[in-house]
Amino acid sequence: MLNILLIEDEPEHRTITRLVLEDRLGPFRLMEVEDGLEGMKYMQGRGKYRNRSKYPLPDIILLDIRMPKVDGFEFMEEISGNRLMEQIPVIIISTSTQEQEISRAFSLGAYAYITKPINFDKLVEKIISARDAKG
Repeated sequence: MLNILLIEDEPEHRTITRLVLEDRLGPFRLMEVEDGLEGMKYMQGRGKYRNRSKYPLPDIILLDIRMPKVDGFEFMEEISGNRLMEQIPVIIISTSTQEQEISRAFSLGAYAYITKPINFDKLVEKIISARDAKG
């Protein structure tokens, strides 16, 4: 089963994303966290995320850039030094259309960059592409 980690601070964006993916993606497991700090704890298996059978490393990460505590760039910088974690495709979902932010995301290893409002057809296409690329 495909494990997806959604790191997004807006509850309504998490809900809409979950509902659309449930409708269009097929079998998957979605884990949700509300900011980059929780995302880092999840990825590192710290605190309540220690149990890897309950909180497995994701196959794909959906990541917002602009969040409180730790933003998406800081999150990507943190996982980029870990060989296991940096192999996980990261799909950025952001309101920003600034070229410098898009370039920075790709320089940090983003697999794809999708702007909000989300084109869900494109998001599902990128998830399937990332899943298939991983094998």
